[in-house]
Amino acid sequence: MHWCLLIRNWAEDSEIFSLYIFFNVNDELHQQVKLDTPVKKLGWTPLHLALRFGLEKVAELLLRRGANPNLADKDGETPLHLLCKSSDDTFLKIFFETCDEVKQVVQVNVEDKYGICDRCSELWLAVTRR
Repeated sequence: MHWCLLIRNWAEDSEIFSLYIFFNVNDELHQQVKLDTPVKKLGWTPLHLALRFGLEKVAELLLRRGANPNLADKDGETPLHLLCKSSDDTFLKIFFETCDEVKQVVQVNVEDKYGICDRCSELWLAVTRR
């Protein structure tokens, strides 16, 4: 799955179509897809990668398929950290709505590994980026 996100043709619509096929084939074969397996050195999950590349539809699909929105990478950054650093409030709303729909609780006050006095928590990032 990581390679599917890393080696791509930079067109999100074809990317999402490829992932639908990937998930459908695995569903038909009754094979579990491990959505939260991180890249070894960076600790990025497919959800981290989708958000880093701005693939909102892919990120939403991963959340709907059960990706954990609270997993941190090697720097302690969660998917919410990445969203709070971006300027896209629209997808931040979709992120929370999707997590709510699939009954996934999002931890909103997690510090990354550089966090001192909540300076790198998602709440701090969201409030101070304005």
